[in-house]
Amino acid sequence: MVTVSPHLLYRHISTSHLLQRAYKIVEEDDEIGELLKMSNIMAVTRLKYNDHGVVHARIVAGAALELLDLLLRARMEPTSLRDGTARNLDEVKLIVFLAAYLHDIGNAIHRVYHEYIGALLAKDILNRILPDILGFTGKRMIAIRQEILHIIFATEYHTECLTMECSAVKIADGLDKKS
Repeated sequence: MVTVSPHLLYRHISTSHLLQRAYKIVEEDDEIGELLKMSNIMAVTRLKYNDHGVVHARIVAGAALELLDLLLRARMEPTSLRDGTARNLDEVKLIVFLAAYLHDIGNAIHRVYHEYIGALLAKDILNRILPDILGFTGKRMIAIRQEILHIIFATEYHTECLTMECSAVKIADGLDKKS
């Protein structure tokens, strides 16, 4: 049995230099940190919801990577790999990690339409951090960015997931223990 907690994320990032670099960058980024802090102010303080900040981001990212790992062990092919938007499993894991970590940043503005708002906010953030994480820019970076934005957008309850990676993040979001 796997316990869904922030520790699950640390286990997964320890296996990938790319994920380690991405984790360090998102954890140290002032804008991401403030958006997650404001997400908690809006969701927890003002709406009396459960956590939607950095702890939730870490929990969902770890759970999503765990679900991805289960799918990979079942010999399921990641959609982004099949379609050529990711070139290797590290890039697939990066897509899942960043989407899961950033999926609730739209709450920093309002709970209503937060998935759509989050995708809009994440675009500029991803444009800024992906070159440092990936070591390249251009069409490949844009394709990876768009996969991440699709996932953030599709975490909305009625929006269809069009990739296996998106499904893993959407399910992982629901696995965080609600209080």
